[in-house]
Parts: sequence; C-alpha cells; structure tokens
Amino acid sequence: MQSKLKIMLLFMVLSLMLMPAVNAVSVVESYITDNQERTITTLTLGQEVNLRMRIMLSDNTSSIAPNPIFTSSNTGIGSVSSQGVFSTLSLGTTVLTATYGGVTKTINVQVNPPYHLKFDQYQYALNQGEKRSFTLTGQAYFGDDLDYTSRVTYSSNAPDIVQVDKSGIKALKSGSAIISASFGSVTAMSTVNVVNAAVVSGTDDPQAISQRSSGYMLWNSIRTAMGSSPLTENQLLTRAAQNHANYLHGTGSSQAASSRGHVEHPGEVGFTGQSIADRLTYVGYKISGYGEVVNYVDNTNNSGIQGLIDAPYHRSLMLDPTAIEFGIGIASSAPKITVSNIGYKASSNTPTAYYYPYSGQTNVPTSWYAAETPNPLAPFGKEGALVGYPITISATEFKNVNFSSATITDSSGNNTDYYKTDASNSSKGIVVLTPKTPLNPSTTYTVHFEGSLTGGTTIQKEWTFTTRSETISSMTASPSKLSLQVGKSQSLRVWAVSDVNGNQEVTSQAQYQSSDSHISVQNGTVTASGTVSNGTITITYRGASTTVSLSAIDPANPNLKQAQDVNGEGISSTEIPSDYRTISRQMKDLSGHWAEKEIAWAISQNLVQGYEDKTFQPNRDVTEAEFIAFALRALKTDKTGLDLQQNNHWADGLYVISKKYNLPLLGYSNQSARETKLTRTRVAEIIAAIDGQSLTGDDAIAYLLNMHYSDGKTSATIEGYQGGDTLTRAETIKFLLNVLEKGVTEVKKS
Repeated sequence: MQSKLKIMLLFMVLSLMLMPAVNAVSVVESYITDNQERTITTLTLGQEVNLRMRIMLSDNTSSIAPNPIFTSSNTGIGSVSSQGVFSTLSLGTTVLTATYGGVTKTINVQVNPPYHLKFDQYQYALNQGEKRSFTLTGQAYFGDDLDYTSRVTYSSNAPDIVQVDKSGIKALKSGSAIISASFGSVTAMSTVNVVNAAVVSGTDDPQAISQRSSGYMLWNSIRTAMGSSPLTENQLLTRAAQNHANYLHGTGSSQAASSRGHVEHPGEVGFTGQSIADRLTYVGYKISGYGEVVNYVDNTNNSGIQGLIDAPYHRSLMLDPTAIEFGIGIASSAPKITVSNIGYKASSNTPTAYYYPYSGQTNVPTSWYAAETPNPLAPFGKEGALVGYPITISATEFKNVNFSSATITDSSGNNTDYYKTDASNSSKGIVVLTPKTPLNPSTTYTVHFEGSLTGGTTIQKEWTFTTRSETISSMTASPSKLSLQVGKSQSLRVWAVSDVNGNQEVTSQAQYQSSDSHISVQNGTVTASGTVSNGTITITYRGASTTVSLSAIDPANPNLKQAQDVNGEGISSTEIPSDYRTISRQMKDLSGHWAEKEIAWAISQNLVQGYEDKTFQPNRDVTEAEFIAFALRALKTDKTGLDLQQNNHWADGLYVISKKYNLPLLGYSNQSARETKLTRTRVAEIIAAIDGQSLTGDDAIAYLLNMHYSDGKTSATIEGYQGGDTLTRAETIKFLLNVLEKGVTEVKKS
C-alpha cells in the first residue's frame, strides 16, 4: 500500500511539471487571428489564412499557443486543416474554436463576396479567330487579390463578335464588345476589340528586316560612342512597333497617320491597343519603363532613325543610358512609317545627365528643320524653321534639368546665339539649346553648360563637337535678271543646294561682286547710283557661284526704256511694287486683303487679271486651267513649233505647252476637268513636275517641303501641308511667288 502511495505521489509531481506554463498564472484573455495577427471576423470567399491563438496572462505577458486545436462549426462555410489553415468555401457564417491546455476561445467568422472584381486588362485587342486566356481577380478584405476566374458568371454584349467564359475570350469577327463578369451584385467589365489578323504583318518582310537592322546598328553606334550600353532587340517590342507601324500605314495617308501619332482608335484596321502600354501588353511585354518614337518616313538609308535622333525630344528617349532594349517597326510603302518601342530598366533613383552631340563627336549636322511634335521651338514661334543643329542636356529617370547658363562658341571664339527651351517654357524637362542659324561646316564648337538636376545635383560640363563638311552643288538667285531705276534699290534672294542641307537660303551669307561701279550690293539688296546697260553681279558661297544680269535706267531720260521679260521669258521681278495700293485699287475687293501686295505684284507682272465687274475674287478656289495660266506666264517656256490656237477653250494653248513638258494635268482630253478645283496635293504634283520631278501624293509634297518651295499650311510637314484642302486664287499667287523666290525660273521636262 505504501509503495502504491509513493507511485501516485511521483505521478502527481511529474504531471505538475508537465502542465503548460499558462497554468502557473491565470489566463486573462485569448485571441484567434491569422499568422500576421490580423482580425479574421470577416473574410472573403476563396481566402485562406493561417490561424494563430494568442494567450494573455495575468502577469501582463502573452505567448503564442503552440499547436492549438482549431475547429469550424460549419465546414461547408469554412474548414480547418490539421496544420491550422482555415479555407473559406462558401458565403455565410461559421464559428471558429481554438483550444489549448484547457483554454478555449470562439469567434464568429463571416465569409463575404469580394469588394470588387477586375479583369487583368481594361481592354483587350484580339485578332479574328484568336482565343486568349485571362485572369479575373477579386479584392479581399485584406491581403492579396484572389483568383476569381472560375467563380463568376460571364457575358458579352455582342456574342456574335466576342464570346467569353472561364476558359478565355474568343474573337469571332471584327468589331468591339464589352465583356462582363458577375458574382452576385459585384461586377467587372472590359472592352474587347477584334481586328483582322491579316493586317498585323511585316515583321518578316525582307525590306523591313534590312531597314530594321541598319537602324539598330546606327542607334547602337551612337550609344556606344556616348559611353552607354548598346540596346538588345526584344522581339516583343519589335512586334509591338510593327503592329503600330501597320496601323498607322493602314490609315492611308501621312496626314491621317500623324493625326493619330501614339494613339490608336478602337475598331480601326490594325488596332492593337489605344495607348503604348496597351499595345505592349497586347504582345505580352512585361512593362516597367517604356517609350515610343514615331517618324513619318521609313528607314531607307537610316533616314527614319537619324531623323528621330536629330529631333531633341525623341533623341532624349532613344539615348537615355537606362534604356536596355528596343524594337523597330517599318512600313516601307506610302504612307511610310518608322516606329520604335524602347524598354528601360527599373528606376535607381540616382539620375545622371547625358549630352548630345556627345563629347568629341564629328560629322555633326550643321542644321535642323524644326518639325518635331511637340516642338521645342514653339515658345519662339519658329516651328518648321531652318535652325542650327540642336544641343540637348537630358537626365535619366525622366528628371528635370535646371538651366543656369550656357555658351556655344566656334573655333575662333565667337559666341553662337541660341534658343533655350526647358521646363520654364515647355512641358519637357530636358534643356534644348538650338542655334538660331545653321552652324558652320567643318567647325569645332565648344559647349559650356551649368545647371542642376532635380534633387540638387550640380552640373558643370564643357565639351566639343565638330560639324560635317559641306559641298555646294548649285546656286540660284531670284530674280535672275534685274531692271533697276537709278537711286532705287531692289532685293535679291539667293539659294544654295548642298549635300547637307538641301536647298537653303544663303542671301545674308553669300558674297557679291558687281561688274559696274554704279552698282552696290549689301546683303542681297542691290542699289544703282548710275545707268548700266549690261551689268552683272557674281554671287559666291562656299566655292559655288551664280550670276545675275542687270540694267539700270534713269527715269528722267526718255530715251532709255526698261526691258520686259514676257511672252515665254517669265517675270522680270519678284519685287512687290512700291505703288501696290494704286494697282490693287483697280479691283473692288483687294483693299485690306491679306494678299493685297502679292496680288498687286502679279497684276503688275501680267500674270493675272480681274473680272469684268472689277473684282479679283481672291478667295475663290483656283481651277486647273487658271493655275496653269498663272504658272506658265510666270516661268520661262519654249513654245517653238507649237500650235497655240484657241479652238474650244480659252486655255487650249496653255495645255499644248503643258503637254510638251509632261505636266500632270487632267484637262488634256477632258475639258470639264480644266474647271475643277485643285487640291494642294495636285498643286504639289504640278510644281514638282515643273521642276523636272515626276512625283505623286505625299512624295510630291515631301519634295516641295524639302526644296522649301512651300512651308506647308499649318507647319512644314506632310500633315501640316494639308494636301486635301483646295487653293484660292490669292493663295495661288502667294504660292507661286514663293516658288519663284526660291529660284524656280523655268519649266523643266519631267
């Protein structure tokens, strides 16, 4: 008996030793939470949480109960695994119970629907016949979003275009539809745009491959020379760029393409996403940092990529040292397009500055036509102007560069005036220093810049670059013949065609030498101090030259007559007559008109005349026959051997002359076409042909802009030319005067 008593006492001692410490003091409270100690009285269907029991003791301490036992009163609402994971299974309420060492805690858990639902894209772009999977998420009361793809009910408002279920979205035919997902009263919607897959092509086109390859080489050669890492081609970026190039090409014209720029319109042919991000998502590119640049030419001879490098704001995206990959898309037939998408590495929050032209760069262009959108010269009203090659100071992380001071000096120490564009006068954060006039060729320039980056980093940078050499192939002066009056002055305009800048005005830079001491020339202004019969002015510019013949009469001497170049010899002068108001008053409707001076000039040169009612009707649209009449009276032509009889129409003889020069007219065989209104595109085609070029459409417009025969209607771009608009009689006179002043003096055979 005594032995049994000892054994029982020993068992009691051991039992006391093995009892949980919680029994050593009283339990004040206990809690059931998840493993992050969040309240779990409300959970979202589909949510799983790791349960935890915390014991609060009377000595103000607490501890996590090891391996408590959890149970659910309604396992249809939620169940608990042996590892303490509570899984919500349906909507409703269940009671969770936790037990540990004689301590029990219960809580009510309400399982609710998600706050809201969301498709993984707010819009989708699919090719006809394509099926694409997706993920639909529901927002939980706390924690990560939940996959609700298989839990909801789906519908489409246009099931003949798009069908949807948990397995994916199926595109049946071209069009748009809105798909919906519903879980009780909680819904989500997304737009699906379906396009014809046949238009999404071109990635494997041999011409596009060649132009893409040369573009990559040029781009990376510049980055490497700057000290930045070369970019690698990402096939997804290439596909996205090609898709957008195809879309812009599909608009049918450069004007329509440029009006869309970086935006696509749902339902249009080739649509793959409204924004850049949408189009990158469409091809599966995982977006971090990204950019897109577009040029409305293809990349023949690298003109597309080089043109983007030349444009300051586009350049900044392309040469950013944090860029890591790229893709190029090409449309090589009209309307021609070059698109590039760029991927950037994640932000490092340590911006650095980069400069272009880069230090030590050679063969730098001397000039740039300011035709970028947005335009860095917009604050100065110089959009489309011929200026010096722009210099940029940019920062990574798309941070602002703050300007303090800058100088640009040539190798002789002469300062170069520039336009300064930065965040103070534009929406862009880079600094653009644009010389006001073209730089000198074969010249080393030094740039000294002082400023700072956003965040306070100070910049003091000095570097040099050298411009390319230049060869002048030809020069023209307008007018090519001068008839002066003694004591009067008349202005010349001089143009030079170079291998660098094309046809550019050099009136103020050229040198002038007169054959007669009575003639003086200052910056193109010619003045006669005495009579001259057969004088010449020799004009030179960078090794090229041209000659202007002249005569000067004394109006007080009636024996001297001024020669008139008419009847196939073109105009005698492009100078606006000083008494233009006397001439314009001959017409009832010219006083105060914006083109009053130019129309008076045209009347004085016998190019145009008014109507019998003494009106000129300057705002009436010009017809094909009228335009040809104005042009052929203004330019030299050879009418030898031509029958110029007027048989059925007043312009019969003019069309005979035009036929000799192959001018692209509709009225040769169709007399009614002679009275049709001309579009600006037709005018571009005719002017190009007059200059010996057989071009059509955008190519003709591009030629006029390149030769500066036109500065466009709204800007010096194909879209700014507004080719679909008609031309009024006043605009025609202004147009022809500009062409004449650019050096076109005769009709050439195209």
